[in-house]
Amino acid sequence: MSQCSTKRYNVNFLEDDLIIYITGNKYQTYNLDTKEIKTFDGLDTDGIGSIAVHKSRRYFAIAEKGVFPNIYIRQNPGYKVYRICRKGTEQSYAHIEFSPSGDKLVSLGGKPDYTLTVWDWRKERVILKCRAFGAEVYKCAFSPFSDDVLFTGGSGHIRFWKMAQTFTGLKLQGEIAKYGQLELSDASGWQELPDGKIVSGTEYGTMVLWEGNLVKAHLVLDRDAKTQLHKGHIEVCMLDDDKIITAATDGFIKWWSLQEIDAAEADEIPEVAISCLKEVQILTEQGEPAHILNVVRGNGMWLINDVRGRLWRVNPEDFSAKVVFEYHSGEITDMAMSDAYNMALSCGEDGMVKVWDYTRAEAYYSQKFDGKANCIDILRRSEQNKGRVAVVGFETGIVRILELSDSNIELAMVMKAHDGPVDFCKYAPDQMTLVTASRNGEIFFFDINGHLELGKCQPICLLMLDDCKKINDLRWDSKSENILVCTESGYVYEIRRPDPAKLDTSDSYLIENYPMRTWKMKMMEFQMKKNQKKDEEEEEKKRRARLRGELKNEENEEDEDWDPEAIT
Repeated sequence: MSQCSTKRYNVNFLEDDLIIYITGNKYQTYNLDTKEIKTFDGLDTDGIGSIAVHKSRRYFAIAEKGVFPNIYIRQNPGYKVYRICRKGTEQSYAHIEFSPSGDKLVSLGGKPDYTLTVWDWRKERVILKCRAFGAEVYKCAFSPFSDDVLFTGGSGHIRFWKMAQTFTGLKLQGEIAKYGQLELSDASGWQELPDGKIVSGTEYGTMVLWEGNLVKAHLVLDRDAKTQLHKGHIEVCMLDDDKIITAATDGFIKWWSLQEIDAAEADEIPEVAISCLKEVQILTEQGEPAHILNVVRGNGMWLINDVRGRLWRVNPEDFSAKVVFEYHSGEITDMAMSDAYNMALSCGEDGMVKVWDYTRAEAYYSQKFDGKANCIDILRRSEQNKGRVAVVGFETGIVRILELSDSNIELAMVMKAHDGPVDFCKYAPDQMTLVTASRNGEIFFFDINGHLELGKCQPICLLMLDDCKKINDLRWDSKSENILVCTESGYVYEIRRPDPAKLDTSDSYLIENYPMRTWKMKMMEFQMKKNQKKDEEEEEKKRRARLRGELKNEENEEDEDWDPEAIT
């Protein structure tokens, strides 16, 4: 089943020309007309999990991350904290949403608890709370017609909830959708119909019509061929007067007859054919389709979230689309700053390398490579390199050296430096040596030959750190003579830069028993886990025995040697 990012739902209109969204561990507002950006920090410890805007636009909710994080209801304008909802989840919120009336708020906790909570947010009070599902849950939402009906969806499931008055009081009653003979699917887009049926998208590009928690029909284009409606995961289902709008990862937005969908009913086989009334595809100037994750409709414009890190502004009259801004899709894993220009480089888990003008807060250009990019560094400026040479390490063990021109990224060299993921790549300050390090403790030195051929390097030698669980940090000293390596196993290594003239690498670049200084960093008392701490009663007995002179050979008693602590 596909992976779903919970950040997909976190963009909304705060005003007709002002949007609010999450970026990294902060949230921002962006004026679509003036292009003014304002950035805000959360109040808790670990960033922002989800946002929601009240239908009146007088309030918006910021659900945060941390240890039992809070949901802060803020006023608009002014952004002053108005109400605080506490203890709705253990570590982070995956999604929050106001009810149709605006009187209630529903929140979905992220991993590990996936707690579904309904709030009377004005009174800062929990109305109902329960666990949404055992597997990952992506989204929670109210019915568009009632504050007492909810839906949750996620990995391999969709669930229908009702707030019902029972003999023992008000309860949340949830029914898991039963796919029957259909293959299970991730569910992230659905729509309740006016008569109470529900239509949901699947990761296979089809739709399922539900009556209660049972399949009423499996909607396809061709019943016999079981032709999918979209060539990708249907992420969005929306009601639009007498039509249903779907949007998917194939970049298409399509319109379907509500009456045809509502009347669909399976017989011997669950497939029922429906016809598409209209379709448009969102494309870049290069003809690349958008990977649609979410659609937000505003006054006179639509916003589209793209899994590739783009936010599109769409004119609903002619469906012309323009990229408002473009970020990494997923985690930004590393960044490097130029010492010569207003330029920063970033890389991410999407394999994208971006070159930024940080004074204008915009990207010059970018290029996507295969594999997750873990680390990046830029060579210090010289007359030869002009400050336009960078190195990137990838999860695949590949190291790529890049040249940065005025308009694009050019690949100068690519090499398979390591068998495991490359977590560090660092140029020496004197511009003569490059060092790369893999997760399993391999250290590779390269002669970058900086004054001879730009963007090229020659291998010097490969070293292997013994008993290295993971390298946590790597730094050159200011004289470019040594590197310091800190490890998860609690050791610090000082390694002198190898001299190629003194090494024999005719058979292998691996040099065994290379001399290096090593320090073992012992953990302090406060770092010990509970099960590592000394038995206090036993220590007290020993102390009293010493006072009575009953404990012999005290001079031979050795202090317990505690395990080293990870160096970060």
